[in-house]
Amino acid sequence: MSLKEKVSLMIDIETLGTATDAVILSIGIVPFEPKPDGEIYESKGRQIFVTPDSQKSRSVTTGTVGWWLRQSSDAQKRMANGMDRAVSLTYALEMLDTAPMYFFNCHRDYHPLSSTDENRGWNRIDQVWANGTTFDISNLATAYESQGRVPIWAKDGGFRKVRCQRTLTGALGDVEQDLLRLNVSQWAEERTMKLVPHDAVDDCIYQCKVIQEANRLLRQYREPA
Repeated sequence: MSLKEKVSLMIDIETLGTATDAVILSIGIVPFEPKPDGEIYESKGRQIFVTPDSQKSRSVTTGTVGWWLRQSSDAQKRMANGMDRAVSLTYALEMLDTAPMYFFNCHRDYHPLSSTDENRGWNRIDQVWANGTTFDISNLATAYESQGRVPIWAKDGGFRKVRCQRTLTGALGDVEQDLLRLNVSQWAEERTMKLVPHDAVDDCIYQCKVIQEANRLLRQYREPA
């Protein structure tokens, strides 16, 4: 079997605000293949918890704090447990930078990285997905800017890799969108490992499935008979 070269990443963040400079609580990253029959590499997902104290220049929205208190006990427990191993924003972004390197060097179906790879594998990331790029990706961009840095995926024109889940699903008609929600909800319900909403990695996994199902429906209903 020939080894694969490229993969896409889904990114999700949990925050304490709704602005694009919100305090970031956690960053989830899951590698996947957007095609309908593609893989979701759940076991290679990473969740990075970030200490709020390292983000004094970033904003907090009172309503978001109250919103967190209304979330499920599972979501609150995971966040509380994660804060026990949280790192500074500077180190969290460094961990995000190395996420592709971790994946390519640990997955047997992909070519490992060269020891001289200066891009840490980001040149082999085909697409960077988020539920909505105006929040998750924009928040991370301002976080990098606060460190005097450019997001590693945006270097050398890499911003063209960024993709928005909502834009993709918006290309579906009303009936197709209803079918998408039904199919993905059923998939989530049948999983042995249940997903916890507002856990960043679990949200990534769910969103990966949405992308794959949306692409399947677009292929099924938009291709000529």
